Amino acid sequence: METLAIQSGDLEAHVTVKQRDLSHPYSFLQIAEIYREANQYDDALEWAEKGAYSFSRIDPRLSDFLAGEYHRRGRHADAMTLIWEQFVENPGLPTYEKLRANAMEVKTSRDKLSLVGVPEQRANADLSRTLRSGAPAGQTVPDNENTEWCYWRENALRHLRESAKVLRETDNRSTSSIENSTSLVDAIRLSKPWERESDHSLLVEVFLWERQYDNAWHEATTGGCTEQLWRRLADTVAEEHPDRAFRVYQELIAPTIAPTNNMAYNEAIKLVSKMHKLASRLHREREFDEYLIALRTQYKLKRNFIKLLDRVKE
Repeated sequence: METLAIQSGDLEAHVTVKQRDLSHPYSFLQIAEIYREANQYDDALEWAEKGAYSFSRIDPRLSDFLAGEYHRRGRHADAMTLIWEQFVENPGLPTYEKLRANAMEVKTSRDKLSLVGVPEQRANADLSRTLRSGAPAGQTVPDNENTEWCYWRENALRHLRESAKVLRETDNRSTSSIENSTSLVDAIRLSKPWERESDHSLLVEVFLWERQYDNAWHEATTGGCTEQLWRRLADTVAEEHPDRAFRVYQELIAPTIAPTNNMAYNEAIKLVSKMHKLASRLHREREFDEYLIALRTQYKLKRNFIKLLDRVKE
């Protein structure tokens, strides 16, 4: 029936077929997309809103569609509210990126208003009111050049920190910094998959994406992050802070070897090789040689690992 409706070019017949099953939010989205493709934007918005109101939880795809339609109409507060709700429900880098993209859409709209002759002061005021009306209660928007994104970014980072704090307090974990300790093990120990939600992995990931490497390092050393992120962070800071990277690689070797298989051994050797390169830059060759001796002693029963270790300085 749908195929016949499409072939006939009868828009309403196509929609009638789609209306037979409205049991999922995506069903409403499909109808909204049909109307949008036909440039019937009001009908598209009506069906998308029906889908949003018909279910307790909005499908992110439907939410994205609605946000786009709201932006089209200058209803930026409504659009940002939807995207913010997505971020709160599923905090992470993908939703953080989406929040930024939508905030920048508001800025683009402001710039367009300026181009068509709307006074800059009026445009800024209108959009500031829009942002405030769609923002979390009790917050204000900073008055600066990147008002939209600065505001939502600040709230997003605050939300990530507060969420991590609540979970950490529930687990009775300490939040003390280990930046000046002799080992990073207290931060790296928070990298177990089942502890992911209460560490600062999301913050580290966000700051790495933004290339705010000092901030990423701070969050990792104060709140911990996954081993994968520790590797990324060490690789990133190795050029400017070889001493930091050296410490991280060293602390990651033990948990990397733990699975006791050749794949794990190869990964551990990669870390040792990176330490070797940094040792010469840091003039710590002697310390590195002593460390290799310690590894051979500690893991002497792991023959395959020892064989690989012997080739590190070849």
